[in-house]
Amino acid sequence: MLAAAIALFTKMPVARNYEAEVERAKTEQRSTTGALVGSWVMTDESRSHLTIASRGGHGKITLKQTGEFLSDGFPSDLLYSMPGMRSAPPVTGNGTWKLRELDGEPAVWLSFEAIAGPTELEVPTGTPLLISGHGHRLTLYAFPDDPDQGKRIEFEKVDWNAAR
Repeated sequence: MLAAAIALFTKMPVARNYEAEVERAKTEQRSTTGALVGSWVMTDESRSHLTIASRGGHGKITLKQTGEFLSDGFPSDLLYSMPGMRSAPPVTGNGTWKLRELDGEPAVWLSFEAIAGPTELEVPTGTPLLISGHGHRLTLYAFPDDPDQGKRIEFEKVDWNAAR
């Protein structure tokens, strides 16, 4: 009986299926990364969920194929986690981005390496933006507070030409 169990677990089709799953996951990650490259802008609906000080910026992020990003008026509410520090203006800067996971969900991790203008933030500092959707119907989003409050800040892609 032990020999039959060993034979059952050592069959090649199982190994091939595992290898196929690993390759499929790698291909899916590459295609998701490619779909993320470009410019993203915060939706107008999202502004109502931000503090007054953080609403005024462009809310634009440009993800480059090289793994770098630029931000123009990124909502500081998504970077400051301490009460009292959330009244800062939007942030303009640059840094690097990576595709990772947050609680098992795909996310773009932004790591700011430089921030222009006066700020209380020390660099590097960063924040994750979760990903919803598939292919060219992706949305980046985050919650400035407890997700149960439903204050979802969303970014939509404004161009599908890769920013290189």
